[in-house]
Amino acid sequence: MPEERSPDASSAAILLVEDDEELRDIVADLLERGGYDVVPARNGKQAIDYLTNAREMPALILLDLMMPIVNGWECLRVIKSDGRFASIPVVVTTANRGDRPPAVEAVLNKPFSVGDLLTTVLHFAGPSSRADGAGDTAP
Repeated sequence: MPEERSPDASSAAILLVEDDEELRDIVADLLERGGYDVVPARNGKQAIDYLTNAREMPALILLDLMMPIVNGWECLRVIKSDGRFASIPVVVTTANRGDRPPAVEAVLNKPFSVGDLLTTVLHFAGPSSRADGAGDTAP
């Protein structure tokens, strides 16, 4: 199960799947300051477990590709092959500029800027209902 979250996130939630704890915390903080609810997951298994048990699906999945336990490639395969999850937009985050999995809406290459992150999230998840702004750059 993702960290300290119940499986009842609203449709405004962003499922953030990232094994790097520092980056996960920074991105979650930026999105939360931007008014989004964030459901963090450390690996693909936690993400799949969350989706399987969620009463409402997230508006967007931000998915790292290189992770332990269940990597992003396998997680993406499960998401796109399951009718319950297949329509959720997926944005891949990766340090490998050559990675462009099929069936993803966008790729954010690491390191990405706060502006690129928030613009991408806004485009695929829509505006948050409680935005209060965020900074300019992310590691």
